[in-house]
Amino acid sequence: MALEPGEGAAQPPGAPKVGFLRAIEPTETTRVETLSDGLFAVAMTLLILDVKLPPMSQGISAAQYSALVFGLWPKLLIFVCSFVVLTQVWIIHRYLFHLLKTCDQVLLLWNFLVLIFVTCLPLSTSLAGEYPHFSLSAAIYAGNLLAMHLAYRGLWHHASHRDYLMKGGLDPVIPKSVRQRFNVYFLLVTAALVVSYFSSFVSIGLIMAYEFLMFFGQPLFKGRAV
Repeated sequence: MALEPGEGAAQPPGAPKVGFLRAIEPTETTRVETLSDGLFAVAMTLLILDVKLPPMSQGISAAQYSALVFGLWPKLLIFVCSFVVLTQVWIIHRYLFHLLKTCDQVLLLWNFLVLIFVTCLPLSTSLAGEYPHFSLSAAIYAGNLLAMHLAYRGLWHHASHRDYLMKGGLDPVIPKSVRQRFNVYFLLVTAALVVSYFSSFVSIGLIMAYEFLMFFGQPLFKGRAV
C-alpha cells in the first residue's frame, strides 16, 4: 500500500508530537474556561425559572393575588442565596484559573466534578424553596454545596502542587487566603448539613447568612490584583 507524502518519514528533532498522546498533554485553559462560563450562566438562569406563581382561576381577587405573590418569598430568598453562591463560586473559579498557565487531564476531571455540582444547584434550590420545612430539602441543599466545595478543594490541591500548572511569581498570600476560605466554608457547610437533621430553617439560614456576609464582605485575595 502506497504511503501518503510525508507518511513514515522521520520527524525532525524538536518537532511537535502528534496522535492521541498530544490530546492528554497539558494544554491552555481557554476552552476549559469557556465551557465553565457557559455552564455557570445556564445554572444561574435556571435558578429563576422555579420562581413562578401557581395556576390561578380567572375570578381571583386582588387580595388573593397579593397573597400568592407575597407567598413567593421563600423561593425568592433561596433563589437570591443560590445566585450569590454561584456568583462566589464563579469568582473563585475565575481567580483560580487566572493563576494557571496550563491544565492537565486530572485538573479537567476535577473541573468537571465542580461543574456537575454547579448544574445540580437549581434542583437542590428548587427543593429548598418549595419544601423548606422538610429536613431532607435542607440536607440536599447543604450536601450539594459541600460536594461542590470538596470538588473545588480537589482542583486547588492538584493545581497548587504541580509547578508546571501554576504561573510563576505567585503572591504567597494567595494560597494562604484560599486555604483559610476553604477551611471556614467546609466547617460551615458541614455544620449546616448536620443541623439540617434537627432544623431545616436553621440549616438554610446558616448558609444564607454566610453567603450574604461574604458577598458584601472583604474580597478573597488581598495580595496581588487578579
